Amino acid sequence: TAFRSKKLAMKLFLITMLYTSAVNAKIDSSPRRNPLGIRDRSLAAHQDGTVMWKYDADGIPERVLSVRPSKVAIEAAPSKKLLFSASYSAPCPSSPPSPPEFIYDAVGKFMCEDPKYSIEGVLFHPDFPPKEIIDQDYIRGQGFAKVEELYPTIGKWFTETFAKVPIEPMPMTEMEKKMYSMTASEYIAAFKAGTVTATEYTTALVKRMMHYRVLNAWFVTSYETSEYIIEDAKKIDAKAKAEGIESVAPLYGWPVPAKGTMASMDYPGGAGLGILDGCYATDDAAMLKMIKAANGIIMGKTNVPEYACSWQTMNHMNGVTRNGYNPELAVCGSSGGSGSAVGSYIAPLAITEDTGGSTRCPAHANGNFGYDPPRNKYPNDGNPGITHYRDQLGLNARTFDDILAFDAALLGIQAEHAAAAAKVTAMSSSELKVGFPTEIFVNLNVPASVRALDGGLSYSGADRRASASMRNALGHAKALLVGAGITISDAEWETIESPTLGKVNALYHMLSGFEVAPGEPWIYSICGQTFTGQIAQWQHNYFMVNTTTIADVIDDTRPVGVSHGPSGCFKGYNGNKQESNLRFCGAYQTLAPPFWNKYFDDNGIDMIITPTQFTPIQKYSENAMGTVPIEFKQEDGSYKVEFTGSTGTTGSVHYSYFKMIHIPKVVVPIGVDSTGAPMSFTIWGKTMPAEEAFCDSCSKLFDIEFLYKVKKVVAALHAAGSPLLQVQSPLVKADSL
Repeated sequence: TAFRSKKLAMKLFLITMLYTSAVNAKIDSSPRRNPLGIRDRSLAAHQDGTVMWKYDADGIPERVLSVRPSKVAIEAAPSKKLLFSASYSAPCPSSPPSPPEFIYDAVGKFMCEDPKYSIEGVLFHPDFPPKEIIDQDYIRGQGFAKVEELYPTIGKWFTETFAKVPIEPMPMTEMEKKMYSMTASEYIAAFKAGTVTATEYTTALVKRMMHYRVLNAWFVTSYETSEYIIEDAKKIDAKAKAEGIESVAPLYGWPVPAKGTMASMDYPGGAGLGILDGCYATDDAAMLKMIKAANGIIMGKTNVPEYACSWQTMNHMNGVTRNGYNPELAVCGSSGGSGSAVGSYIAPLAITEDTGGSTRCPAHANGNFGYDPPRNKYPNDGNPGITHYRDQLGLNARTFDDILAFDAALLGIQAEHAAAAAKVTAMSSSELKVGFPTEIFVNLNVPASVRALDGGLSYSGADRRASASMRNALGHAKALLVGAGITISDAEWETIESPTLGKVNALYHMLSGFEVAPGEPWIYSICGQTFTGQIAQWQHNYFMVNTTTIADVIDDTRPVGVSHGPSGCFKGYNGNKQESNLRFCGAYQTLAPPFWNKYFDDNGIDMIITPTQFTPIQKYSENAMGTVPIEFKQEDGSYKVEFTGSTGTTGSVHYSYFKMIHIPKVVVPIGVDSTGAPMSFTIWGKTMPAEEAFCDSCSKLFDIEFLYKVKKVVAALHAAGSPLLQVQSPLVKADSL
């Protein structure tokens, strides 16, 4: 007992020294640990509703009514969810091995120091497949799903239970309708004109956010702390009134939802992980700091799969995110919460992040524009990501103009944007040249030498091609661009003699033809081996989480059928591969760009247009069961639709394979197919040259002219009467927006 007391005293001393200097926090010198995570029992004396709980006969809190912090007095309500995710089901197999500990800083916010709880005893969100189903295919440390016989049951749950929850239209005033229909640029114009205040606009958006809470687009804890969004808007209005409108430039109180993986001091949530659900970060992610400095407002944290390692946006604490086009349709991931929020007109723009499609796939699924910038255009600090070689924060937006406006304002490069806009405007349409290559992007015909090597790429299944609806859309696009006077080309990447693969399309050599040493092929997937290290570093740096291990992270994550298995992702990316393969990832980023850019240079191409994935967005049930319809190539060369695919089958080649080099990409919505499923194109530019591969300042300006050329192409694709017009979701149409 004496030893434990000395150890506790030393720990408290170190914590006190750390936090006193950082945040002037007053630490209780004799905390009483308990399973509900209330560290300082003296706070029970507060009468303003900040913290309220009841004690048992021994003075131990037995149920927290509301433990969320507040910037203003709030009433506690028994129906409120616990801020920390220590919600136990009864009977719970074991008590928490290490009860969580919270420290209050000077403004009453939690800083999470020791979050652990009984993983077996966790309660599931009602919009997540039930425990009695999921736990038939779960053991601690498992990884991916293994019980194939369970997949139809999971698919049936999505169809019969999840998809059929009614989504009621929203009652609105005419002014609210006007504000919901505004682009962010229109909001800024109205704010500057004095016709709308930041508080009015933000209050309207939060009202819509709360009405459509059934979408699960945000973390539960962000719904519960949504008043903070309005409070920040009031501060913008007060500053504008006191110091003038331009004192709140350049974002003027523009509310921007953050991806749920981003560290935030204002909104709790640990990357979709249950054991970090109620934790506030000790610092903001770098991009959130930039938004605040530019007088923007952080609009909570949107839902993500655990640590963003899935193309399906779901987790057991915050549920499955619904799609406004059809609740049966996936919102994709990992930025599906942001995509759903934008597509449902709750926010005009939201932050996403892309390692292997997590900006582009949600844009495709939710009828949005998506922007995946060249690497490090926006700083990734404070976002754990999957691999430092591919992660990049980006954007989903309702309009492309809002992406341009946000990029210019956030980075302070308005002059450069204006110059690029003027230059492209002065160009004749015929000076623009757009390529429509088909190999890999439309028709996947993997050479035998590549299949034998595989290089870590998942060319899973037989050769395949884009769906008829996507191929027809490409035909319409060509006609529209020609009609607008824009030059098009059907040129393919050249065929080259690869020293490792033989005679192949240059893209296959770029992806699979490099060797670490003579006779030793480089393995592409090795570049994800930093994943679990990045998780641990993020937890330590931003949450002071020193006792939650990667094993805990894996244990807290449930697989859901074929397409959702973040824990398998954690384990798979942490494989025991040769170190030299990992070190070669950096070399690859300087060796590969010439193979990509040669196509553009040889053919005078400004950009290429491809399907974002082989198919329109698929259903959740199809993902769970592995029954996404894909056109596979048969032995006689014909194609047949087979119901054997998943998100990886329809999109991995588009989303993952070209992320190692710094290519700017824009997703353009092109309407829906005959079933109402959203479709899109991706427009790709040249990659940053090898000599600029590690130049962050270069990436800020590299693609500006490309973006304005894209704007010109989008205008042609979305011309009046075009069959590729952006289409509102039924949810938005029901609200007459």
